[in-house]
Amino acid sequence: MKRTREAVLFGTGAWAIALVIELVRKAPSSSIWICLVGMAFGAIGLLDLKRRSKN
Repeated sequence: MKRTREAVLFGTGAWAIALVIELVRKAPSSSIWICLVGMAFGAIGLLDLKRRSKN
């Protein structure tokens, strides 16, 4: 379960870095939304992993 958490954290961090790059590039709003949704899915994944580890 630990390696799964690391993978989700890595992916969420990658989306955060992509968001910063897109903001610096003044990218279209669709690219920014894609990054935000990727980060949101990562957060949901972390919450799900936390919930499953309690059971």
